[in-house]
Amino acid sequence: MPADERFSFSMRLDEDYRFVVDFDQAAVPSLLMDEPAPLGAGSGPNASRILAAAVGNCLSASLLFCLRRARVEVHDLRTTVTGTLVRNEAGRLRIGEVQATLAPTIDAQELPRIQRCLELFEDFCVVTQSVRDGITVSVNVEPTSAPELGEHRLDVLRRDEYARLDEADHVYMDYTGGGLYAASQLREHMRLLEAGVFGNPHSVNPTSHASTELVERARARVLEFFEASPDEYTAIFTPNATGALRLVGESYPFQPGDRFLLTFDNHNSVNGIREFARARGAQTTYVPSVAPELRVDEDVLEQYLSQTAGSHHNLFAFPAQSNFSGVQHPLEWIGRAQAAGFDVLLDAAAYVPTNRLDLSAWHPDFVTLSFYKMFGWPTGVGCLIARHEALAKLERPWFSGGTIVAAFVQREYHRSAPGPAHFEDGTVDYLNLPAVEIGLDHLESVGVQTIHERVRELTARLIEQLAALRHTNGAPAAVIYGPQTTAARGATIAFNFLHPDGRIVDERYVDRLAGEHRISLRTGCFCNPGAGEVAFTVAKETLLGGEFGDAVTLEDYVQRIGLPSGGAVRASLGIVSNAKDIDRFAAFTRAFIDLDTTPSDLPPRTVC
Repeated sequence: MPADERFSFSMRLDEDYRFVVDFDQAAVPSLLMDEPAPLGAGSGPNASRILAAAVGNCLSASLLFCLRRARVEVHDLRTTVTGTLVRNEAGRLRIGEVQATLAPTIDAQELPRIQRCLELFEDFCVVTQSVRDGITVSVNVEPTSAPELGEHRLDVLRRDEYARLDEADHVYMDYTGGGLYAASQLREHMRLLEAGVFGNPHSVNPTSHASTELVERARARVLEFFEASPDEYTAIFTPNATGALRLVGESYPFQPGDRFLLTFDNHNSVNGIREFARARGAQTTYVPSVAPELRVDEDVLEQYLSQTAGSHHNLFAFPAQSNFSGVQHPLEWIGRAQAAGFDVLLDAAAYVPTNRLDLSAWHPDFVTLSFYKMFGWPTGVGCLIARHEALAKLERPWFSGGTIVAAFVQREYHRSAPGPAHFEDGTVDYLNLPAVEIGLDHLESVGVQTIHERVRELTARLIEQLAALRHTNGAPAAVIYGPQTTAARGATIAFNFLHPDGRIVDERYVDRLAGEHRISLRTGCFCNPGAGEVAFTVAKETLLGGEFGDAVTLEDYVQRIGLPSGGAVRASLGIVSNAKDIDRFAAFTRAFIDLDTTPSDLPPRTVC
């Protein structure tokens, strides 16, 4: 809050001593206040309780802010406030003292790190320090340690916030495809929409101002969550990660002599940028992955990075985590590529749901992500987080409503809007953007590190079970594509089941059987052909051996070039995956032991 900011609100008499307080923020619901009996009916808090609550809230928010800035994950924070009424010399009631006890729940190993916050946080409480001029305020902090690895907390979270999973007897293992939302996210979002009136933020009326405030709050929260300084980064809202990637691809100033360098292991939405590069005369080069780990050879990467000359616009793109195999590529590549003259595009969509991305430690030029992959709701909102310096290089190929200050028909002239508005075509999804802030707060309250630790443990169990699956003849019943340990890998596992003679079990049959077991997996190529080509040892010559003409279906193409399968099976874990999910999956895998054939009535493959 700026030092010179003034605020005002209005109060109106409802009946008796009951007042309705209407705040000056459209998104904030009205508050009912009342006096206790016998003067009033006690249907709402009175002024004394509101004052004490303000003190407690201010203290809680200040402590929480300090702990988060210190990178201490707060799993829970409970505050108890006690107000004591006394009579002064004239016999008038006054608030004599407010006592606040704050009980943050943090990991035991973090307890020694919070002392500095305990010394500082009270001084930053605007209300508390103001009240102290006339009222004694006593503060006590009683931190408690969270259960190890947060296991108990996540089990409780699943029961309370994701109860629909167990009520429907469902095992969800497609978190890389889409995250799951907590029930409280929806409730909070709906409360906000029910209480406010929000208009198009491109106007200047009160409802427009209310929407603009929510949009900018969400934008600031995104930067805060990723530790991205506003002095260095801008957050641009897009329909999804693909929309963010397209924004970079269509606007990057490729020219003849420039290079677009990317890893084999990339989502098709990154691969598609090569079409923009080709259209502008730039060269596209792929850095290969190496089986069986599906990682990049560091020496080979260094050779590719060194192949630049002169003053050119060069772009290097890679995923922080593979959406195919779960491989986590080194973030150290960012600085190395920039030192070699590349701008760096980091696809973080598969990484950030279970890993902390700290943009104060790593400084990619462009970061793309989808929020539904992080916390399930809202869908249809993604983000491009871009460095100001890199953003200034982008040349938009068109303009639209919302991206300009003014445009003229007779002059055929337009003036671009400054800041993120220049890149946000049309009207942003202003009613759903508040849900982004709610979702980020939810992840923060659970603790990204807590989620990370849990899914790493479960991933190890899942890999172990698949690796141990055997037919009665001793042959493996499954093959894993990618790392066989949890070192430098995420909770995404690509694999195929095998027949006793080593043939791959048709992934369409796996999908059918998983549905019968109420297990949600992903099958196919996962929009990552490069990783699949290496995993299945498909040579370039093989791909050139068949043409994908207009009359050729995907099914025809798979058979024509002799691919062993139309893809793989992918299991991915997330925020409320638990041991029971892994046990249910293990029981499901036993259906493939000694499986010789699959049904002939499987549906045709149509897309990859």
